[in-house]
Amino acid sequence: MNLQKILIADDRKENRDAARTAFPEAEIVSSAKEAIESIDKSPYDLILTDMQMETKTSGLDVVRKAYEKNILAYVLSHTGPSHQGETISMSPYGNDI
Repeated sequence: MNLQKILIADDRKENRDAARTAFPEAEIVSSAKEAIESIDKSPYDLILTDMQMETKTSGLDVVRKAYEKNILAYVLSHTGPSHQGETISMSPYGNDI
């Protein structure tokens, strides 16, 4: 798999800062709206998105747009109270959304 162009969407500044460190070549946005606009403008090889941004399920809008463009999309989900949990899971969403 050739992952040259990556988009990361997360509304939390500390997560965007961590993403910039881990993926300095990635485009990083702070909302589902920005992510969808970016997907419309440019092709990506991989999209990582938070589920809860503007709404509790706004990440699904990003995933749907990714699938329209045949892009592999992963949703990052935090488990624990108020996004302060110690477990983070990352899994691809299926074509059944």
